[in-house]
Amino acid sequence: MCLRKPDSIDEKVYKVLRQRCGVFEHFVGAMQPVLSKARTMLLGQEPANMGQLEQEATSLESDALATETYMSSKASIEEPNFEPALRKDQIRVALDYLSQEIGVAASIDKSGKVIKIKGNNIAAIKCSLYIQSLEADNSLLPLTPLGTIPKRILERVSRPGENLPLVVGSYQERSFRVSTVYWIGDGSLENIRSFDEIKNKMNDWWGNLPDSGLWITALEKAKEKARKLVKQMARRADEIEKEGKRLQTEAARLRMLKELGRYLVCINEEVGDLNTTLYKQMNRDIASKQRLARCLEKLGDYPEWTESLKEELRGFLDELKPNDRNARLLGSQLDAALEDPRWEAADTQTK
Repeated sequence: MCLRKPDSIDEKVYKVLRQRCGVFEHFVGAMQPVLSKARTMLLGQEPANMGQLEQEATSLESDALATETYMSSKASIEEPNFEPALRKDQIRVALDYLSQEIGVAASIDKSGKVIKIKGNNIAAIKCSLYIQSLEADNSLLPLTPLGTIPKRILERVSRPGENLPLVVGSYQERSFRVSTVYWIGDGSLENIRSFDEIKNKMNDWWGNLPDSGLWITALEKAKEKARKLVKQMARRADEIEKEGKRLQTEAARLRMLKELGRYLVCINEEVGDLNTTLYKQMNRDIASKQRLARCLEKLGDYPEWTESLKEELRGFLDELKPNDRNARLLGSQLDAALEDPRWEAADTQTK
């Protein structure tokens, strides 16, 4: 979702990014300079110039090196296939259960979007569930299920030693947090998955309290289930991060391999035995010796030159102009490949 006003600078910049860069359909690599330029315009650090953004995008589209530097991949958008456990309208319903009799009450203004929560010996809290209200009034606090406001309400309404049949167990690790809920019925535990299920249980509840031993068992089971779910989430996140770093490292390695190959064919103006050419250059007392040593360090060893890559290098050599050859022998393209920020992913993988 993108929030912007019609016919504003934000709208115009967004349009260029969407039409020319495909920024919302792909992970952007080669178009990073365009995004950087757009950012300075949106922040007001330079005048907004849509023509300049168009020109930047056109220039990068025709830059072969820019398109080869980054691997292209489609953005994966996973649509949720489940009903959320708690919706905004259900939070409103939950607030209706509050009253001064239990120590905290909530009232809603005429717009239906601003909520005032007050209780005994606590200052009134004005909050909202809606982004429009929050943006219009800086004094409002956001009301979210995992925010501080529900926690403060819970502190007021909870009673020490009160073992209600609704049992909540939570576990948190890093940025992952899960709460699981059980309802203690007639000597059994029922897993609660939604607010509607809680309402149904409350409507049928006669006020009888569960056995304390069963309540403790339910709490331990809820906490353990939450812990296992969090561990699964953390492992999955680590796997995704590891795979992402591997892909970044592989992309940086591919760029390095291509740039090294182009550098080597510029020396003898033939594909031939590239590793022999590399070995000879490494044993010469020349300024590029240190640069080539760094390339080998990044690649791990003398590389394997596949037939497909050799064929690509032959095509490069056929179109190579004398001025371009001399420029490449200066090694600036190799230096850029060596400083590719994606090598940092390889460094973090080895730590």
